[in-house]
Amino acid sequence: MELVFNKKYIYLLFLYYLIITLISIVLLIFFKTVNILLVSISFYVFGSFIFLDYVQNKKIITIGILFNVFGLLYTNYYLLENLQNVYIITDSIIKAFLLSNLSMLFFNIGYFLIPYKKSYIKISSVNEKRILYGLVMMFLVALFIEYYVIFIKIGLFVFFHANRSQQSLLIGNYSSLTFYKSFFSIVQMCSLYFYINNKNKKFLYLFIISLMINIFNCYVSVSRAEIFSFILPTIYILYYFKLIKTKQVIISAICVFVLFGAWKSLVWNLKENKNISKENINVSFDSEFNTWYSISDNILLSDYSYLYGKSYIDTVYNLIVPITHTEPLSRWYLKIYEPNIYSRGGGRGFSGVIEAYLNFGVFGNIFIYTLYGILFKKLSNIDSELKLIIFLILLGSIYQLFRSESYSLWKTMYWFEILPTLILFRFSKRRKQ
Repeated sequence: MELVFNKKYIYLLFLYYLIITLISIVLLIFFKTVNILLVSISFYVFGSFIFLDYVQNKKIITIGILFNVFGLLYTNYYLLENLQNVYIITDSIIKAFLLSNLSMLFFNIGYFLIPYKKSYIKISSVNEKRILYGLVMMFLVALFIEYYVIFIKIGLFVFFHANRSQQSLLIGNYSSLTFYKSFFSIVQMCSLYFYINNKNKKFLYLFIISLMINIFNCYVSVSRAEIFSFILPTIYILYYFKLIKTKQVIISAICVFVLFGAWKSLVWNLKENKNISKENINVSFDSEFNTWYSISDNILLSDYSYLYGKSYIDTVYNLIVPITHTEPLSRWYLKIYEPNIYSRGGGRGFSGVIEAYLNFGVFGNIFIYTLYGILFKKLSNIDSELKLIIFLILLGSIYQLFRSESYSLWKTMYWFEILPTLILFRFSKRRKQ
Protein backbone atom coordinates (compact mmCIF):
# COMPACT_ATOMS: atom_id res chain seq x y z
CA MET A 1 0.00 0.00 0.00
CA GLU A 2 1.40 3.36 -1.03
CA LEU A 3 2.23 5.80 1.76
CA VAL A 4 0.94 9.33 1.43
CA PHE A 5 2.48 11.89 3.77
CA ASN A 6 0.55 15.15 3.70
CA LYS A 7 1.51 18.22 5.68
CA LYS A 8 -0.89 17.37 8.51
CA TYR A 9 0.87 14.07 9.19
CA ILE A 10 4.32 15.63 9.03
CA TYR A 11 3.30 18.41 11.43
CA LEU A 12 1.83 15.86 13.84
CA LEU A 13 5.02 13.79 13.76
CA PHE A 14 7.22 16.81 14.46
CA LEU A 15 4.85 17.91 17.22
CA TYR A 16 5.21 14.45 18.79
CA TYR A 17 9.02 14.67 18.56
CA LEU A 18 8.93 18.15 20.08
CA ILE A 19 6.78 17.02 23.02
CA ILE A 20 9.04 14.02 23.73
CA THR A 21 12.13 16.26 23.49
CA LEU A 22 10.73 18.87 25.88
CA ILE A 23 9.61 16.26 28.41
CA SER A 24 13.03 14.56 28.20
CA ILE A 25 14.86 17.85 28.81
CA VAL A 26 12.69 18.65 31.84
CA LEU A 27 13.21 15.15 33.28
CA LEU A 28 16.97 15.35 32.67
CA ILE A 29 17.16 18.68 34.53
CA PHE A 30 15.30 17.28 37.53
CA PHE A 31 16.59 13.70 37.72
CA LYS A 32 19.95 13.76 35.87
CA THR A 33 19.96 10.10 34.87
CA VAL A 34 20.94 8.48 31.58
CA ASN A 35 17.88 6.23 31.85
CA ILE A 36 15.80 9.15 30.60
CA LEU A 37 17.75 9.08 27.34
CA LEU A 38 17.03 5.37 26.94
CA VAL A 39 13.32 5.91 27.51
CA SER A 40 13.29 8.90 25.14
CA ILE A 41 14.91 6.90 22.33
CA SER A 42 12.33 4.14 22.85
CA PHE A 43 9.48 6.66 22.52
CA TYR A 44 11.08 8.30 19.47
CA VAL A 45 11.52 5.00 17.63
CA PHE A 46 8.28 3.20 18.42
CA GLY A 47 6.18 6.34 18.34
CA SER A 48 7.42 6.66 14.75
CA PHE A 49 6.28 3.12 13.99
CA ILE A 50 2.84 3.93 15.43
CA PHE A 51 2.68 7.00 13.21
CA LEU A 52 3.82 5.01 10.15
CA ASP A 53 1.21 2.31 10.74
CA TYR A 54 -1.54 4.91 11.03
CA VAL A 55 -0.46 6.65 7.82
CA GLN A 56 -0.35 3.30 6.04
CA ASN A 57 -3.69 1.98 7.25
CA LYS A 58 -5.65 5.13 8.20
CA LYS A 59 -6.92 3.35 11.33
CA ILE A 60 -6.13 4.20 14.94
CA ILE A 61 -6.64 0.56 15.98
CA THR A 62 -4.30 -1.95 14.36
CA ILE A 63 -2.25 -4.84 15.69
CA GLY A 64 0.92 -2.87 14.96
CA ILE A 65 -0.24 0.21 16.88
CA LEU A 66 -1.49 -1.83 19.85
CA PHE A 67 1.72 -3.88 19.95
CA ASN A 68 3.85 -0.73 20.08
CA VAL A 69 1.63 0.94 22.68
CA PHE A 70 1.74 -2.11 24.95
CA GLY A 71 5.46 -2.46 24.28
CA LEU A 72 6.16 1.12 25.32
CA LEU A 73 4.19 0.57 28.55
CA TYR A 74 5.79 -2.74 29.50
CA THR A 75 9.27 -1.60 28.51
CA ASN A 76 9.38 1.89 29.98
CA TYR A 77 6.97 2.00 32.93
CA TYR A 78 9.43 0.60 35.48
CA LEU A 79 12.24 2.95 34.46
CA LEU A 80 9.97 5.99 34.52
CA GLU A 81 8.51 5.06 37.89
CA ASN A 82 11.98 4.77 39.41
CA LEU A 83 13.64 7.93 38.14
CA GLN A 84 14.25 8.91 41.76
CA ASN A 85 15.42 5.41 42.71
CA VAL A 86 18.01 4.80 40.01
CA TYR A 87 19.98 2.52 42.36
CA ILE A 88 17.40 -0.24 41.81
CA ILE A 89 17.86 -0.07 38.03
CA THR A 90 20.41 -2.88 37.86
CA ASP A 91 22.36 -4.18 34.87
CA SER A 92 19.84 -7.00 34.46
CA ILE A 93 16.99 -4.47 34.38
CA ILE A 94 18.76 -2.54 31.63
CA LYS A 95 19.39 -5.81 29.80
CA ALA A 96 15.67 -6.65 29.98
CA PHE A 97 14.89 -3.13 28.70
CA LEU A 98 17.25 -3.55 25.74
CA LEU A 99 15.95 -7.04 24.92
CA SER A 100 12.40 -5.72 24.90
CA ASN A 101 13.30 -2.84 22.61
CA LEU A 102 15.18 -5.21 20.31
CA SER A 103 12.17 -7.53 20.16
CA MET A 104 9.87 -4.62 19.38
CA LEU A 105 12.20 -3.39 16.65
CA PHE A 106 12.27 -6.71 14.83
CA PHE A 107 8.53 -7.24 15.28
CA ASN A 108 8.05 -3.96 13.40
CA ILE A 109 10.57 -4.96 10.74
CA GLY A 110 8.68 -8.21 10.12
CA TYR A 111 5.34 -6.41 10.34
CA PHE A 112 6.21 -3.78 7.74
CA LEU A 113 7.82 -6.33 5.40
CA ILE A 114 4.30 -7.58 4.62
CA PRO A 115 2.20 -5.09 2.65
CA TYR A 116 -1.25 -4.08 3.79
CA LYS A 117 -4.15 -5.20 1.65
CA LYS A 118 -7.27 -3.11 1.50
CA SER A 119 -9.72 -4.90 3.78
CA TYR A 120 -13.13 -5.95 2.59
CA ILE A 121 -15.61 -8.51 3.92
CA LYS A 122 -17.74 -10.94 1.92
CA ILE A 123 -20.86 -10.69 4.03
CA SER A 124 -22.72 -13.40 2.11
CA SER A 125 -20.22 -16.20 2.73
CA VAL A 126 -22.15 -17.83 5.59
CA ASN A 127 -25.70 -18.77 6.48
CA GLU A 128 -26.59 -16.31 9.24
CA LYS A 129 -29.33 -18.53 10.70
CA ARG A 130 -26.78 -21.27 11.21
CA ILE A 131 -24.37 -18.76 12.73
CA LEU A 132 -27.09 -17.74 15.17
CA TYR A 133 -27.82 -21.36 16.10
CA GLY A 134 -24.11 -22.04 16.52
CA LEU A 135 -23.60 -18.99 18.73
CA VAL A 136 -26.61 -19.88 20.88
CA MET A 137 -25.21 -23.40 21.27
CA MET A 138 -21.77 -22.02 22.29
CA PHE A 139 -23.46 -19.64 24.72
CA LEU A 140 -25.52 -22.38 26.35
CA VAL A 141 -22.53 -24.72 26.64
CA ALA A 142 -20.46 -21.93 28.24
CA LEU A 143 -23.32 -20.98 30.56
CA PHE A 144 -23.81 -24.58 31.69
CA ILE A 145 -20.07 -25.13 32.28
CA GLU A 146 -19.73 -21.90 34.27
CA TYR A 147 -22.81 -22.74 36.35
CA TYR A 148 -21.47 -26.24 36.99
CA VAL A 149 -17.97 -25.09 38.00
CA ILE A 150 -18.68 -21.84 39.87
CA PHE A 151 -22.17 -22.35 41.29
CA ILE A 152 -22.35 -26.11 41.90
CA LYS A 153 -18.82 -27.47 42.45
CA ILE A 154 -17.19 -24.44 44.11
CA GLY A 155 -20.06 -22.25 45.24
CA LEU A 156 -20.52 -18.66 44.15
CA PHE A 157 -20.21 -17.25 47.68
CA VAL A 158 -16.93 -19.09 48.30
CA PHE A 159 -15.48 -18.16 44.92
CA PHE A 160 -16.71 -14.56 45.11
CA HIS A 161 -15.02 -13.84 48.44
CA ALA A 162 -11.77 -15.70 47.70
CA ASN A 163 -8.63 -13.77 46.73
CA ARG A 164 -6.84 -14.43 43.44
CA SER A 165 -4.59 -17.17 44.83
CA GLN A 166 -7.49 -18.93 46.52
CA GLN A 167 -9.53 -18.72 43.33
CA SER A 168 -6.68 -20.34 41.39
CA LEU A 169 -6.62 -23.22 43.87
CA LEU A 170 -10.41 -23.59 43.82
CA ILE A 171 -10.65 -23.67 40.06
CA GLY A 172 -7.46 -25.71 39.56
CA ASN A 173 -9.33 -29.02 39.51
CA TYR A 174 -11.56 -27.72 36.73
CA SER A 175 -8.94 -25.93 34.60
CA SER A 176 -9.90 -27.98 31.52
CA LEU A 177 -13.41 -26.49 31.74
CA THR A 178 -12.44 -22.83 31.93
CA PHE A 179 -12.86 -22.48 28.17
CA TYR A 180 -16.31 -21.02 28.95
CA LYS A 181 -14.74 -17.55 29.23
CA SER A 182 -13.33 -17.83 25.71
CA PHE A 183 -16.71 -18.99 24.39
CA PHE A 184 -18.48 -15.97 25.87
CA SER A 185 -15.92 -13.68 24.17
CA ILE A 186 -16.44 -15.38 20.79
CA VAL A 187 -20.22 -15.13 21.14
CA GLN A 188 -19.93 -11.44 22.00
CA MET A 189 -17.71 -10.61 19.02
CA CYS A 190 -19.69 -12.59 16.44
CA SER A 191 -23.13 -11.50 17.65
CA LEU A 192 -22.17 -7.81 17.51
CA TYR A 193 -20.74 -8.18 14.02
CA PHE A 194 -23.78 -10.00 12.63
CA TYR A 195 -26.21 -7.62 14.32
CA ILE A 196 -24.52 -4.66 12.66
CA ASN A 197 -24.79 -6.39 9.28
CA ASN A 198 -28.36 -7.70 9.36
CA LYS A 199 -30.03 -5.85 12.29
CA ASN A 200 -31.46 -9.12 13.64
CA LYS A 201 -32.27 -8.28 17.26
CA LYS A 202 -31.57 -11.85 18.35
CA PHE A 203 -27.89 -11.14 17.70
CA LEU A 204 -28.19 -7.90 19.68
CA TYR A 205 -29.72 -9.67 22.70
CA LEU A 206 -27.01 -12.32 22.52
CA PHE A 207 -24.33 -9.62 22.41
CA ILE A 208 -25.74 -7.74 25.42
CA ILE A 209 -26.12 -10.86 27.56
CA SER A 210 -22.63 -12.18 26.73
CA LEU A 211 -21.12 -8.74 27.38
CA MET A 212 -22.78 -8.61 30.81
CA ILE A 213 -21.50 -12.09 31.65
CA ASN A 214 -17.97 -11.13 30.56
CA ILE A 215 -18.06 -8.07 32.83
CA PHE A 216 -19.44 -10.20 35.66
CA ASN A 217 -16.63 -12.75 35.24
CA CYS A 218 -13.98 -10.02 35.32
CA TYR A 219 -15.62 -8.62 38.44
CA VAL A 220 -15.82 -11.95 40.28
CA SER A 221 -12.23 -12.93 39.42
CA VAL A 222 -10.86 -9.36 39.80
CA SER A 223 -9.13 -9.94 36.47
CA ARG A 224 -7.77 -6.97 34.55
CA ALA A 225 -6.20 -8.95 31.71
CA GLU A 226 -9.52 -10.48 30.63
CA ILE A 227 -10.97 -7.01 30.07
CA PHE A 228 -8.91 -6.64 26.88
CA SER A 229 -10.22 -9.91 25.42
CA PHE A 230 -13.72 -8.49 24.95
CA ILE A 231 -13.43 -4.68 25.24
CA LEU A 232 -10.85 -4.18 22.46
CA PRO A 233 -12.73 -6.31 19.88
CA THR A 234 -15.99 -4.51 20.69
CA ILE A 235 -14.42 -1.09 20.24
CA TYR A 236 -12.76 -2.22 17.01
CA ILE A 237 -16.01 -3.51 15.45
CA LEU A 238 -17.79 -0.25 16.27
CA TYR A 239 -14.84 1.68 14.82
CA TYR A 240 -14.51 -0.52 11.73
CA PHE A 241 -18.14 0.06 10.79
CA LYS A 242 -17.83 3.78 11.57
CA LEU A 243 -20.28 3.68 14.47
CA ILE A 244 -17.70 5.53 16.55
CA LYS A 245 -15.06 7.97 15.35
CA THR A 246 -11.33 8.25 15.99
CA LYS A 247 -11.78 10.83 18.78
CA GLN A 248 -14.25 8.56 20.52
CA VAL A 249 -11.82 5.65 20.21
CA ILE A 250 -9.08 7.72 21.86
CA ILE A 251 -11.42 8.78 24.68
CA SER A 252 -12.55 5.16 25.11
CA ALA A 253 -8.92 4.02 25.21
CA ILE A 254 -8.09 6.52 27.95
CA CYS A 255 -11.13 5.43 29.96
CA VAL A 256 -10.22 1.73 29.57
CA PHE A 257 -6.63 2.49 30.58
CA VAL A 258 -7.75 4.28 33.76
CA LEU A 259 -10.25 1.50 34.48
CA PHE A 260 -7.45 -1.03 33.98
CA GLY A 261 -5.34 0.73 36.59
CA ALA A 262 -8.18 1.16 39.08
CA TRP A 263 -9.89 -2.19 38.51
CA LYS A 264 -8.39 -4.18 41.39
CA SER A 265 -8.93 -1.59 44.09
CA LEU A 266 -12.38 -0.71 42.71
CA VAL A 267 -13.56 -4.32 42.71
CA TRP A 268 -12.11 -5.15 46.12
CA ASN A 269 -13.82 -2.10 47.61
CA LEU A 270 -17.13 -3.12 46.06
CA LYS A 271 -16.69 -6.68 47.32
CA GLU A 272 -15.96 -5.44 50.84
CA ASN A 273 -18.90 -3.01 50.69
CA LYS A 274 -16.64 -0.03 51.23
CA ASN A 275 -17.38 3.48 50.08
CA ILE A 276 -16.16 4.31 46.59
CA SER A 277 -14.02 7.40 47.19
CA LYS A 278 -10.70 8.87 46.11
CA GLU A 279 -9.08 7.55 49.28
CA ASN A 280 -10.18 3.98 48.58
CA ILE A 281 -9.48 3.85 44.84
CA ASN A 282 -5.88 3.50 43.73
CA VAL A 283 -4.91 3.74 40.07
CA SER A 284 -1.80 1.59 39.81
CA PHE A 285 -0.11 -0.53 37.16
CA ASP A 286 2.68 -1.84 39.39
CA SER A 287 1.41 -5.41 39.62
CA GLU A 288 1.29 -5.60 35.82
CA PHE A 289 4.34 -3.76 34.54
CA ASN A 290 6.63 -4.03 37.58
CA THR A 291 6.01 -7.77 37.89
CA TRP A 292 7.08 -8.15 34.28
CA TYR A 293 10.43 -6.57 35.14
CA SER A 294 10.85 -8.53 38.37
CA ILE A 295 10.39 -11.79 36.43
CA SER A 296 12.96 -10.66 33.86
CA ASP A 297 15.35 -9.51 36.58
CA ASN A 298 15.15 -12.79 38.52
CA ILE A 299 15.86 -14.92 35.46
CA LEU A 300 18.62 -12.76 33.99
CA LEU A 301 20.41 -12.71 37.35
CA SER A 302 20.28 -16.50 37.70
CA ASP A 303 22.42 -19.26 36.23
CA TYR A 304 19.95 -20.04 33.47
CA SER A 305 20.60 -22.54 30.71
CA TYR A 306 19.43 -22.03 27.15
CA LEU A 307 16.39 -24.09 26.18
CA TYR A 308 17.32 -24.32 22.49
CA GLY A 309 13.74 -24.18 21.32
CA LYS A 310 12.19 -26.57 23.85
CA SER A 311 9.41 -24.22 24.97
CA TYR A 312 8.43 -23.52 21.35
CA ILE A 313 8.44 -27.23 20.51
CA ASP A 314 6.13 -27.79 23.48
CA THR A 315 3.87 -25.04 22.14
CA VAL A 316 3.70 -26.52 18.63
CA TYR A 317 3.11 -30.00 20.06
CA ASN A 318 0.20 -28.67 22.12
CA LEU A 319 -1.37 -27.20 18.97
CA ILE A 320 -1.53 -30.77 17.66
CA VAL A 321 -2.29 -32.65 20.89
CA PRO A 322 -4.81 -30.76 23.07
CA ILE A 323 -4.04 -32.43 26.42
CA THR A 324 -0.40 -32.54 27.48
CA HIS A 325 1.51 -32.56 30.76
CA THR A 326 3.79 -29.70 29.71
CA GLU A 327 4.69 -27.28 32.47
CA PRO A 328 4.50 -23.74 31.08
CA LEU A 329 7.33 -21.34 31.86
CA SER A 330 5.03 -19.26 34.07
CA ARG A 331 4.55 -22.26 36.40
CA TRP A 332 8.22 -23.22 36.19
CA TYR A 333 9.14 -19.66 37.17
CA LEU A 334 6.90 -19.69 40.24
CA LYS A 335 8.18 -23.06 41.39
CA ILE A 336 11.82 -21.92 41.18
CA TYR A 337 11.70 -18.23 42.07
CA GLU A 338 8.49 -17.70 44.07
CA PRO A 339 7.71 -21.05 45.76
CA ASN A 340 5.47 -19.44 48.39
CA ILE A 341 3.09 -18.10 45.76
CA TYR A 342 3.34 -21.42 43.89
CA SER A 343 2.32 -23.40 46.98
CA ARG A 344 -0.67 -21.11 47.58
CA GLY A 345 -1.87 -21.68 44.03
CA GLY A 346 -1.10 -18.12 42.96
CA GLY A 347 -0.08 -17.16 39.46
CA ARG A 348 2.16 -14.86 37.50
CA GLY A 349 2.41 -13.98 33.89
CA PHE A 350 5.74 -14.54 32.21
CA SER A 351 7.52 -12.75 29.39
CA GLY A 352 7.59 -13.57 25.71
CA VAL A 353 10.74 -11.45 25.48
CA ILE A 354 12.56 -13.50 28.12
CA GLU A 355 11.26 -16.76 26.63
CA ALA A 356 12.84 -15.89 23.28
CA TYR A 357 16.12 -15.04 25.02
CA LEU A 358 16.05 -18.20 27.18
CA ASN A 359 15.74 -20.33 24.05
CA PHE A 360 18.30 -18.83 21.67
CA GLY A 361 19.88 -15.77 23.29
CA VAL A 362 19.66 -12.44 21.49
CA PHE A 363 19.16 -14.26 18.18
CA GLY A 364 15.92 -15.64 19.65
CA ASN A 365 14.52 -12.16 20.21
CA ILE A 366 15.42 -11.19 16.64
CA PHE A 367 14.08 -14.35 15.00
CA ILE A 368 10.94 -15.00 17.06
CA TYR A 369 9.67 -11.42 17.03
CA THR A 370 10.34 -11.03 13.32
CA LEU A 371 8.19 -14.13 12.77
CA TYR A 372 5.52 -12.69 15.07
CA GLY A 373 5.54 -9.46 13.08
CA ILE A 374 5.11 -11.30 9.77
CA LEU A 375 2.40 -13.63 11.13
CA PHE A 376 0.34 -10.91 12.81
CA LYS A 377 0.54 -8.66 9.76
CA LYS A 378 -0.66 -11.47 7.46
CA LEU A 379 -3.59 -12.09 9.78
CA SER A 380 -4.34 -8.35 9.74
CA ASN A 381 -5.23 -8.45 6.05
CA ILE A 382 -8.97 -9.07 6.40
CA ASP A 383 -10.96 -10.39 3.44
CA SER A 384 -13.74 -12.43 5.07
CA GLU A 385 -15.94 -12.60 8.13
CA LEU A 386 -13.88 -15.51 9.45
CA LYS A 387 -10.62 -13.57 9.16
CA LEU A 388 -12.24 -10.61 10.90
CA ILE A 389 -13.15 -12.71 13.94
CA ILE A 390 -9.67 -14.29 14.06
CA PHE A 391 -8.21 -10.79 13.79
CA LEU A 392 -10.37 -9.70 16.75
CA ILE A 393 -9.13 -12.66 18.79
CA LEU A 394 -5.54 -11.62 18.08
CA LEU A 395 -6.38 -8.01 18.89
CA GLY A 396 -7.57 -8.96 22.37
CA SER A 397 -4.43 -11.04 22.98
CA ILE A 398 -1.65 -8.84 21.56
CA TYR A 399 -0.47 -7.67 24.99
CA GLN A 400 0.37 -11.29 25.82
CA LEU A 401 3.35 -11.13 23.46
CA PHE A 402 4.98 -9.32 26.39
CA ARG A 403 3.46 -10.87 29.52
CA SER A 404 2.99 -14.53 28.56
CA GLU A 405 5.04 -17.40 27.22
CA SER A 406 4.08 -18.89 23.84
CA TYR A 407 2.53 -22.02 25.36
CA SER A 408 -0.05 -20.16 27.47
CA LEU A 409 -0.74 -17.62 24.70
CA TRP A 410 -1.37 -20.02 21.83
CA LYS A 411 -2.92 -22.90 23.79
CA THR A 412 -5.90 -20.87 24.95
CA MET A 413 -6.19 -18.80 21.79
CA TYR A 414 -6.03 -21.77 19.38
CA TRP A 415 -8.04 -24.50 21.14
CA PHE A 416 -10.69 -22.35 22.81
CA GLU A 417 -11.06 -19.40 20.42
CA ILE A 418 -9.67 -19.88 16.91
CA LEU A 419 -10.61 -23.56 16.46
CA PRO A 420 -14.22 -23.15 17.74
CA THR A 421 -14.56 -20.15 15.40
CA LEU A 422 -13.31 -22.21 12.44
CA ILE A 423 -15.82 -24.97 13.30
CA LEU A 424 -18.63 -22.42 13.68
CA PHE A 425 -18.00 -20.87 10.27
CA ARG A 426 -17.50 -24.26 8.63
CA PHE A 427 -20.85 -25.40 10.03
CA SER A 428 -22.49 -22.18 8.81
CA LYS A 429 -21.01 -22.07 5.34
CA ARG A 430 -23.61 -21.67 2.59
CA ARG A 431 -24.10 -24.66 0.38
CA LYS A 432 -23.49 -24.18 -3.33
CA GLN A 433 -26.68 -24.06 -5.32
